[in-house]
Amino acid sequence: MSRGWSGLSATLPKFFSEFAWLLMTGGPLGRMRRVWQYLYGVKSCSERRKISPHTRSAFLGLAFRRRSRHNSPVEAGEESEPSGFAGWAARVGGRATELVEFVGSLLRFLGEAARATRRGVPGSVLVAQVYEIGARSLPLTAVAAFAMGVVMAIQTMVLLKKFGVVQYAAVGVGLGLTRELAPVVTALMVAGRAGSGISAELGSMKVTRQIDALRVLAVDPYRYLAATRIIACLIAVPLLTALSDVIGIFGGLIVTTTLGGVPVPAYIDTTLYYVTVGDVLSGIGKSAIFGLIIGTVAAHYGFKTTGGTTGVGRSTTATVVVSSLMIFVSDVVLTQILMTLGF
Repeated sequence: MSRGWSGLSATLPKFFSEFAWLLMTGGPLGRMRRVWQYLYGVKSCSERRKISPHTRSAFLGLAFRRRSRHNSPVEAGEESEPSGFAGWAARVGGRATELVEFVGSLLRFLGEAARATRRGVPGSVLVAQVYEIGARSLPLTAVAAFAMGVVMAIQTMVLLKKFGVVQYAAVGVGLGLTRELAPVVTALMVAGRAGSGISAELGSMKVTRQIDALRVLAVDPYRYLAATRIIACLIAVPLLTALSDVIGIFGGLIVTTTLGGVPVPAYIDTTLYYVTVGDVLSGIGKSAIFGLIIGTVAAHYGFKTTGGTTGVGRSTTATVVVSSLMIFVSDVVLTQILMTLGF
């Protein structure tokens, strides 16, 4: 009996100190109800004595650690987000940091793929990827290029008819296609079709651990999977762009000769006179950079896919969106560089 009473006398001061703290930091009625539940659950003095101070403190902490929404952020242990201009600057800075980290991860991935090519790449895999990316994307890019040539010819003729120089519609079609439209639209078509396919294929291999199996078999996945697809995009996109130039100019020729009454020899001579080799090469050079962007972004998102089939879908969507945005942004930069160099 004396042992039980001594245990109770040792427990009561600590308990009442916790009870007083609870009354000061929260609603009294709610706190007293929880203390009563605690007393009701641990009835006898001997049971209370068996509970260690650490266990009792943990129990009370879980039972009473409910902060009011009106408590200050410092009391809740949370940092308040800045408001006004400071909050806007913090958000912009966070997005800028994420952008820099993303570009750095892309460059690091491209460096790993380039390092893996020092031992060469599998020729059969590279040829198969060039065929998959280039030949299978040709119908899509051909239709897009023909439509661009037709639309540009129609719009150019509407303007030039006001001045009586319809024969110069070939200049607008040729320069517009070779310098800007053909490289950009071709890259967008390849990003939508082949880029998403690369990301989905590599993402499926990642979530099913096939890439890990290649590492177990001492096969470098960067050399076998990433480098081959990046190089294939680097080869296929410029070739598709060159074909798009020809197909688009041919579409403009059909519209100009049928609706504008311009003779075919005059259209061809005007195109060859005003569209130089530098114009064509500048567009093909742009398309090579676009192909590098498509291959790197698609393979990068494929390698970092997580979360099963849902993750594969997210990686595919992100590949198309990011590739398209990077194509537009890089086109602005490349155009300014080429204009500065005199192309």
